[in-house]
Amino acid sequence: MNGHSPFARLAARLSPQARADIVYPLQSLIDGKSERETCQRTDSHWSEWGAYLAYRALIARIRRYVPNTGLVEPAAIEWRMRHSFGAMGVVMTPERSEQIAVAKLLKPRSRYVRIIQTEVRDACTVAEVDDPSLPTAVMFRDSYATAMAPFLAESFRRIWLVSSPNAVLYDLVEREKPDVVIFERAERALGWPPSEPDYNDFRSIYGDLMLDRDAAAAQKRSRSLLRERKVNEALAASEEALATPPRDAMAYSRALIHRARLLEMLGQLPTAFECLRHAATLEPGAALPLAAAARLRLHQGRNEDAAVLARRAAAAEPSVPDYHDLVATCLERAGDKEGAAAALEAELAIDGMRVSARLHLCRIRRGQGDMAEARRHAQAAVDIEPNNQINLATLANILVAQSDWAAGREVLQKAVDLYPGVDLFRRFLTLCEARLAEARRAAAAVPPPAQGPAQALRATEKKTKSKGRRK
Repeated sequence: MNGHSPFARLAARLSPQARADIVYPLQSLIDGKSERETCQRTDSHWSEWGAYLAYRALIARIRRYVPNTGLVEPAAIEWRMRHSFGAMGVVMTPERSEQIAVAKLLKPRSRYVRIIQTEVRDACTVAEVDDPSLPTAVMFRDSYATAMAPFLAESFRRIWLVSSPNAVLYDLVEREKPDVVIFERAERALGWPPSEPDYNDFRSIYGDLMLDRDAAAAQKRSRSLLRERKVNEALAASEEALATPPRDAMAYSRALIHRARLLEMLGQLPTAFECLRHAATLEPGAALPLAAAARLRLHQGRNEDAAVLARRAAAAEPSVPDYHDLVATCLERAGDKEGAAAALEAELAIDGMRVSARLHLCRIRRGQGDMAEARRHAQAAVDIEPNNQINLATLANILVAQSDWAAGREVLQKAVDLYPGVDLFRRFLTLCEARLAEARRAAAAVPPPAQGPAQALRATEKKTKSKGRRK
């Protein structure tokens, strides 16, 4: 393993216990290459053989904790060769193809009981095996798990295979309470740390598509039309989706939130708010309908009402930092700066790495005249993202305002090196250097302090003693 690879850098920061729960199947892929190609030559993904080897490594690790997890043995698979161009082969000049091995399960037991696909091809599938001895699982996955899915479906009594952002969708875990949670990602995705828990959870991504089949199809069409900015057509499709009486309160609530967004875009704000009020009634413990209503009230300029709704949202799901951020925005617009600062502190208590909250707090504290706190948050933002232009500008601005010319010069010199085309950084750097030069000249021109009578007497005594010692 390359010591500079994303996984190596992550592993170096983890405890031995945390590292023990990570499966990094590199060696399995290297060893398995002697039998078949483990990675495709015309695609960025591993081959089905490589996926099977990774699957075996994963199940071996899971069995340390859940010994009754199923395993597809090699004898249960038939391998055949297939011609493939892959995702990259078709864009090469000339086109390039290869022969790859594909797997066929000889006696598959699993069946897919639910398939949900969004308008952008994110997918959530649920597979089941009629075997009560097997455990249950939820897997948050990217495209590398596609080739693993047929094997994983055989290993669990029920498994959710969920395309997700680079995060665990905790609301689904809480709802399903699986025996096993799997988080799979290509190594290149490790460069972007996850934001979790997040308001963009399972219910936000898939919830409105869990309506009945025809209603779900209409809802998916509405989402596609919105993406194309065809708002009126999207609203008509949304009406079709909501025409069927709700069986799943959560799904209907999320479809109402979508409809409220369309109505807001068309300027029908009172009707949009009624949709959100209905959604909050259907999902009394959910934060998103309340948060959406708070944002709508902000749009209407009803800042105090927005703050009440935002606080209810944060109370409903207090572990989600975005809702505390919304509270801060509402309170600041309502004129409650100290309340906004308290909400931002609550946000940072959940996730201290949120740069936007640091900068927001910096702005509030500076406006209150608390330059020390403003500087602390600006410095924290730079510590988190040291090369970010806005972070550097914010910190430099505070240092100049405090007349801390030496620290300001250090930050601005870095900013100039990183962003040589930004003239403002150069001008402020010149100002810092001029002030430091003035301070040096002033220090050189100051005469030594005059001696008082007592100081002169002590100096004479010291000289006398020194002469006596020399004699």
